[in-house]
Amino acid sequence: MAWLGALRQQARRCSCRTFSGASEGAPHEVKGSVFVAHCLPTADVAATRAAAKELKHRGGFGHACWGFRGRGFDERGSDDGEPKGTAGNPILREMEKARVRDAAVIVTRDYGGVKLGTGGLVHAYSAAARLALETAQYTALDADPRFKD
Repeated sequence: MAWLGALRQQARRCSCRTFSGASEGAPHEVKGSVFVAHCLPTADVAATRAAAKELKHRGGFGHACWGFRGRGFDERGSDDGEPKGTAGNPILREMEKARVRDAAVIVTRDYGGVKLGTGGLVHAYSAAARLALETAQYTALDADPRFKD
């Protein structure tokens, strides 16, 4: 059980942060397709799914892919019809680099008529998420109370 003690220690030292409010990144264009990332503070994956669905239908976008990071090990992503691993995972990686928790990043895509391939999609979704994360406003996140002694 030494690993559990180490996990608790790491959770107490969490230097994670969350968004102080909803925001939108600058549009990222690749071969006619326009990618826009939306940052939302939320601790609920169901709210993330609902927000992605609403963004997709309200804007008429072909895809609304997302990454969600809660507390602890709760991480999920959705490729929303894109090839497996080309959208949700790249968004999650950018969120991890930014140390964001209790948050979601939803990237919408307006298809421009040119297929980007798997590598192009990974790059485009990563870049859109990174642009939004660079301009988002943050607030510090307390350590996860489940791991307190």
